[in-house]
Formats: sequence, structure tokens, C-alpha cells
Amino acid sequence: MAKFSIFLVIVFFSIFGLVGGFIMPDTSQNASVGAMYSVFKSEIAKLNNQLTNFRIDFANIKADNDKLKATFHDLTTNYANLRTELTNASNENKNLEQEISTINTDMNRIEQEQVSMITEFGTVKQEFNTLGSQYKELVESYDNLTSSQGQGHSNSQGHSPNIIAPRVGFSVNTPDGTFSRDGALNFTKANYNDDDAFNFSSGQFECKVPGLYFFSSTLVREPGGYPESFCYLMINGHALAYLGGYGYNATIGHPSGTATMVTHMNYGDTVYVGMCGVISQIGEYSNLNGFLIDAD
Repeated sequence: MAKFSIFLVIVFFSIFGLVGGFIMPDTSQNASVGAMYSVFKSEIAKLNNQLTNFRIDFANIKADNDKLKATFHDLTTNYANLRTELTNASNENKNLEQEISTINTDMNRIEQEQVSMITEFGTVKQEFNTLGSQYKELVESYDNLTSSQGQGHSNSQGHSPNIIAPRVGFSVNTPDGTFSRDGALNFTKANYNDDDAFNFSSGQFECKVPGLYFFSSTLVREPGGYPESFCYLMINGHALAYLGGYGYNATIGHPSGTATMVTHMNYGDTVYVGMCGVISQIGEYSNLNGFLIDAD
């Protein structure tokens, strides 16, 4: 029991000594610990400052990264838009190339039509000249015939010589784009006009010698805003023949139409060109012709 008491005393003093060492430490040792604490505190403050700076830098870097992401997104969107615009431009270019090809094809066709129309106009002009020559030959033949019939011969009963039939004929052209008060297309020039058979004031031929007559008329359409000009060959106010100059393209060529007829005319009957459409495009080579074949 005594030994146990001694052991407790030793433990007590040992514990008291340890506690006393913490409670009342040595003065030099306490100063050293304080200095170390101050150093640690200063280092911890520096580390806190560095941590704060690191956080600020990270926030700035994150903000810059977000800006870069937004810029990259914009660039991607702009690139996609440019690709779309490039595709659209390429498609438009292809469409323009197709339209140019179509225009070139149309131009080639128009040129071919123009050449064809010029050729056709030359043919019509030749036919008109041929008709004029034939008309002149017919007049000469008629003159020769009437001359041979009127050589001063008398019949068996002593009557006077045969009367020479009168000569009637006209050929007029160059309409001025107006109508007379009777609705006739006014012509302004005459290639031939026996005794003023054609009346320029009325725009008509009025029969003075009854008989069988030949009439012809050609209408030539000039280029303009309409593809066709037309008229009718009129006898006593009735349309008996159609004259139409029609072309596929209204702005080129000189399409024409011609009508001819042989008819009996009584005294006072009239012939003229009337009931016209698009008169402003009727060309100067348009004409009206007629002559007496055989008098009653």
C-alpha cells in the first residue's frame, strides 16, 4: 500500500511538472514561439493574398475564355452565313448563265428570222416588180389590140369605124397613215394613174367605164410595237379580201400580205383599202393597183 502511495505521488508530480512546463514556460522559449507564429501568420497572409490574386486571375481568364467562346460562336455563325451566301451566289450565277444562254439562243433565232424576213421582203418586192411588168405588158397588149381593131374599118352597112375602148389603170403607194372621210386609206404617190382614175382626195377608185377589172393590193408592216398591221380590200364599202402583214417579232422585219381579185364593175362602183388596224405601222411600199381588162 505504501508503494502504491509513493507511485501516485511520483505520477502527480510528474503530471504537475508537465503542466507547469506548459503553463509557465521558459521566457526565451516563449519569445521564439511568438516569432515563429508571427512568421507563420505573415506567410499565411501572403498565401491568402496570392489566393485572392489567383481567384481574380482565374475570374479574368474565365471571362476572357467566355468572350473567346462568344467570338468563336459568332465566327462560326458568320462562316455558315458566308457559306450560305456563297451557295446562293453560285446558284444565281448558274441561273444567269442559263438566262444568258437562252438569250443567245433567242438572239440567234431572231437573227435567222430577220434574215428570212429580209429574204421574204426581197421576194415580195420582186413579185411586185414582176406584177408591174405584167401590168405594163397587159396595157401594151390591150393598146395593140384596140389599135388593130380601130384601123378605120367599117361594117358592111356603112357604119362608122369601131370605137376604141378606153384605157383605165392605176397604181398608187406610200400611205400617209390617215383615212379619208369615207374611211379609205390615203395613198400619196402614183406610179401610174390614167386620167386620174384613182382619186387621191377620196382615196378611192370610182368606176367610169363599166367592165371586167383586175385589182391587187399589198400591205407591208413596218417594225414597231405590234406584230401585225392589216386592212381589207373594199368594193362599194364591203370587205372582199384581207391584207395582213404579220411577223413573229414586232420589232424587226417587214412582213407583208397581198390580195388580188377580178370582178365586174358598174358605173359609180368604188374600190379602196379600208378597215385597217395598227395603221401607224403600215409601210410606204404598201400599194393599191387596178386596171380594166375588158369594157362592157
